[in-house]
Amino acid sequence: RSWLYRAEKIRGIYLLPSNMGSPPDAEPAFRIREANASERPLFTVTAPPEIHSGDALTTTGPLTFLGGALASETSQTVAFLALWRVEALPDRPLSLFGHLLGPDGIVVAGDDGLGISSDQWQLGDLLVQQHRFALPPDAPPGRYTLVTGGYWLDDMARWQGADAPDGAFVIGEITVSTP
Repeated sequence: RSWLYRAEKIRGIYLLPSNMGSPPDAEPAFRIREANASERPLFTVTAPPEIHSGDALTTTGPLTFLGGALASETSQTVAFLALWRVEALPDRPLSLFGHLLGPDGIVVAGDDGLGISSDQWQLGDLLVQQHRFALPPDAPPGRYTLVTGGYWLDDMARWQGADAPDGAFVIGEITVSTP
Protein backbone atom coordinates (compact mmCIF):
# COMPACT_ATOMS: atom_id res chain seq x y z
CA ARG A 1 0.00 0.00 0.00
CA SER A 2 1.55 3.24 -1.15
CA TRP A 3 0.52 6.79 -1.85
CA LEU A 4 2.45 9.26 -3.99
CA TYR A 5 2.37 13.00 -3.33
CA ARG A 6 3.65 15.05 -6.25
CA ALA A 7 6.44 17.56 -5.70
CA GLU A 8 4.38 20.14 -7.66
CA LYS A 9 1.51 19.80 -5.14
CA ILE A 10 -0.83 18.47 -7.83
CA ARG A 11 -4.00 17.05 -6.32
CA GLY A 12 -3.92 13.26 -6.59
CA ILE A 13 -6.88 10.96 -7.13
CA TYR A 14 -6.73 7.32 -6.06
CA LEU A 15 -8.98 4.43 -7.01
CA LEU A 16 -8.32 1.78 -4.39
CA PRO A 17 -9.33 -1.83 -3.90
CA SER A 18 -12.44 -1.98 -1.74
CA ASN A 19 -10.58 -3.74 1.08
CA MET A 20 -7.73 -1.26 1.29
CA GLY A 21 -9.13 1.76 3.11
CA SER A 22 -8.25 5.36 2.42
CA PRO A 23 -4.83 6.99 2.16
CA PRO A 24 -3.76 8.99 5.21
CA ASP A 25 -5.45 12.41 5.35
CA ALA A 26 -7.54 11.65 2.24
CA GLU A 27 -11.01 12.96 1.48
CA PRO A 28 -13.62 10.84 -0.30
CA ALA A 29 -14.27 12.44 -3.71
CA PHE A 30 -16.95 10.18 -5.22
CA ARG A 31 -17.75 6.51 -5.81
CA ILE A 32 -17.54 4.40 -8.94
CA ARG A 33 -20.13 1.72 -9.59
CA GLU A 34 -18.55 -1.33 -11.19
CA ALA A 35 -20.16 -3.72 -13.67
CA ASN A 36 -21.04 -6.15 -10.86
CA ALA A 37 -22.93 -3.31 -9.08
CA SER A 38 -20.35 -2.99 -6.31
CA GLU A 39 -19.03 0.46 -5.50
CA ARG A 40 -15.46 1.65 -4.99
CA PRO A 41 -14.50 5.01 -3.54
CA LEU A 42 -12.22 7.54 -5.16
CA PHE A 43 -10.12 9.64 -2.79
CA THR A 44 -8.35 12.95 -3.27
CA VAL A 45 -5.14 13.74 -1.46
CA THR A 46 -3.29 17.03 -1.35
CA ALA A 47 -0.57 16.68 1.29
CA PRO A 48 1.21 13.77 2.94
CA PRO A 49 0.48 12.98 6.57
CA GLU A 50 2.65 14.62 9.22
CA ILE A 51 4.95 11.72 10.07
CA HIS A 52 8.38 13.34 9.97
CA SER A 53 10.54 12.14 12.83
CA GLY A 54 13.73 14.19 12.75
CA ASP A 55 16.33 14.76 10.11
CA ALA A 56 16.09 13.38 6.59
CA LEU A 57 18.32 10.32 6.25
CA THR A 58 20.06 9.90 2.90
CA THR A 59 20.44 6.37 1.58
CA THR A 60 22.60 4.73 -1.07
CA GLY A 61 19.38 4.23 -3.06
CA PRO A 62 17.20 6.73 -4.92
CA LEU A 63 15.06 7.64 -1.88
CA THR A 64 15.69 9.64 1.28
CA PHE A 65 14.00 8.38 4.45
CA LEU A 66 12.02 11.20 6.08
CA GLY A 67 10.44 9.35 8.99
CA GLY A 68 7.76 6.95 10.08
CA ALA A 69 4.92 6.45 12.50
CA LEU A 70 2.87 3.65 13.96
CA ALA A 71 -0.47 3.58 12.10
CA SER A 72 -2.34 0.89 14.05
CA GLU A 73 -1.73 -1.87 16.53
CA THR A 74 -3.94 -4.65 17.85
CA SER A 75 -3.15 -7.84 19.70
CA GLN A 76 -2.81 -9.58 16.31
CA THR A 77 -1.58 -6.97 13.80
CA VAL A 78 0.63 -3.93 13.51
CA ALA A 79 0.91 -1.33 10.75
CA PHE A 80 3.17 1.62 10.24
CA LEU A 81 3.74 4.37 7.68
CA ALA A 82 7.15 5.29 6.24
CA LEU A 83 7.73 8.55 4.37
CA TRP A 84 10.31 8.72 1.57
CA ARG A 85 11.39 11.48 -0.87
CA VAL A 86 12.43 10.66 -4.45
CA GLU A 87 15.98 11.95 -4.99
CA ALA A 88 16.79 10.08 -8.23
CA LEU A 89 14.83 8.08 -10.76
CA PRO A 90 15.87 4.44 -10.43
CA ASP A 91 17.14 2.45 -13.38
CA ARG A 92 16.85 -0.89 -11.59
CA PRO A 93 13.98 -2.74 -9.89
CA LEU A 94 13.64 -1.99 -6.19
CA SER A 95 11.46 -2.68 -3.17
CA LEU A 96 10.77 -1.33 0.30
CA PHE A 97 10.55 -3.47 3.42
CA GLY A 98 8.89 -3.24 6.80
CA HIS A 99 10.06 -5.69 9.44
CA LEU A 100 9.19 -6.47 13.02
CA LEU A 101 12.29 -7.47 14.96
CA GLY A 102 11.89 -9.62 18.06
CA PRO A 103 13.59 -8.87 21.37
CA ASP A 104 16.62 -10.80 20.06
CA GLY A 105 16.84 -8.65 16.88
CA ILE A 106 15.63 -11.46 14.57
CA VAL A 107 12.89 -10.72 12.00
CA VAL A 108 9.61 -12.26 13.23
CA ALA A 109 7.26 -10.66 10.67
CA GLY A 110 7.71 -8.72 7.47
CA ASP A 111 5.98 -6.93 4.66
CA ASP A 112 8.05 -6.22 1.55
CA GLY A 113 6.74 -4.58 -1.59
CA LEU A 114 6.24 -1.36 -3.45
CA GLY A 115 2.70 -0.14 -3.95
CA ILE A 116 3.45 2.38 -6.72
CA SER A 117 5.64 1.58 -9.69
CA SER A 118 8.83 3.63 -9.76
CA ASP A 119 8.15 4.60 -13.39
CA GLN A 120 5.42 6.89 -11.99
CA TRP A 121 7.86 8.83 -9.79
CA GLN A 122 9.19 12.33 -10.37
CA LEU A 123 12.09 14.01 -8.59
CA GLY A 124 10.98 15.47 -5.27
CA ASP A 125 7.82 13.36 -5.00
CA LEU A 126 6.92 12.07 -1.54
CA LEU A 127 6.06 8.40 -1.19
CA VAL A 128 4.14 7.08 1.80
CA GLN A 129 4.44 3.32 2.15
CA GLN A 130 2.25 1.41 4.59
CA HIS A 131 3.55 -1.86 6.00
CA ARG A 132 1.13 -4.18 7.79
CA PHE A 133 1.71 -7.62 9.21
CA ALA A 134 0.35 -10.15 11.65
CA LEU A 135 2.08 -10.69 14.95
CA PRO A 136 3.13 -14.31 15.35
CA PRO A 137 0.65 -16.06 17.69
CA ASP A 138 3.55 -17.62 19.62
CA ALA A 139 5.51 -14.34 19.98
CA PRO A 140 7.10 -14.20 23.41
CA PRO A 141 6.44 -11.11 25.53
CA GLY A 142 8.91 -8.27 25.18
CA ARG A 143 9.93 -5.15 23.25
CA TYR A 144 9.75 -5.45 19.46
CA THR A 145 11.30 -2.98 17.01
CA LEU A 146 9.67 -1.75 13.77
CA VAL A 147 12.15 -1.04 10.97
CA THR A 148 11.97 -0.06 7.30
CA GLY A 149 14.37 0.29 4.41
CA GLY A 150 14.86 -0.20 0.71
CA TYR A 151 16.82 -2.61 -1.45
CA TRP A 152 17.58 -3.46 -5.06
CA LEU A 153 15.69 -6.49 -6.33
CA ASP A 154 18.37 -7.58 -8.81
CA ASP A 155 21.03 -8.23 -6.14
CA MET A 156 19.00 -7.88 -2.88
CA ALA A 157 21.47 -5.23 -1.63
CA ARG A 158 19.97 -2.99 1.06
CA TRP A 159 20.36 0.77 0.80
CA GLN A 160 22.58 1.94 3.59
CA GLY A 161 22.56 5.24 5.42
CA ALA A 162 24.84 7.02 7.89
CA ASP A 163 22.37 6.22 10.69
CA ALA A 164 21.58 2.78 9.30
CA PRO A 165 24.69 0.94 8.08
CA ASP A 166 22.61 -2.27 7.95
CA GLY A 167 19.95 -0.49 5.85
CA ALA A 168 17.25 -0.69 8.54
CA PHE A 169 15.75 2.62 9.72
CA VAL A 170 13.98 2.40 13.08
CA ILE A 171 10.33 3.49 13.14
CA GLY A 172 9.67 2.69 16.80
CA GLU A 173 8.94 -0.05 19.28
CA ILE A 174 5.90 -1.97 20.47
CA THR A 175 5.44 -4.14 23.52
CA VAL A 176 4.01 -7.62 23.18
CA SER A 177 2.33 -8.81 26.35
CA THR A 178 1.54 -12.30 27.54
CA PRO A 179 -1.67 -13.50 25.85
